[in-house]
Amino acid sequence: MSIPYGQLNTGAKMPLFGLGTWYTLKKVGNVDSVRLSKKGEVRNAVKVALQAGYTQIDCAHIYGNENEVGEGIKDWGGDRSKIWVTSKLWNHHHHPSEVSKGLEATLRDLQLDYIDLYDTVMRLTDEKVPNPLASCVPARKRTISQRRQ
Repeated sequence: MSIPYGQLNTGAKMPLFGLGTWYTLKKVGNVDSVRLSKKGEVRNAVKVALQAGYTQIDCAHIYGNENEVGEGIKDWGGDRSKIWVTSKLWNHHHHPSEVSKGLEATLRDLQLDYIDLYDTVMRLTDEKVPNPLASCVPARKRTISQRRQ
């Protein structure tokens, strides 16, 4: 499978399509969690997609399955540097004091040393936050320096 790439302003080459993961658990009001995928389905989907030649995995902490995404990447067993992993900074982590915590939780759940792209999604917070990703710079520098080693 040949996947086209786009070049970002940083020079990084990002696959133009990939596997989007989905909610495993979702809270609906005061109702108990609703299961939208069975345990292990996301893990298997990630592994099979990577084996089939996909090179981008798109996930988010809020989906409740980044641990399965990480397991699927491990099950695939390929070279991490050959794939692109995107995750998202969710609303409850937009405050500058929370950005690094959100990134660290994502890295821990994915069992990865770095991700390639960290998106800001639906920028909604209780207070005005001029640039939530500014707080992410120390964590980003740490993961980039680890990647180069």
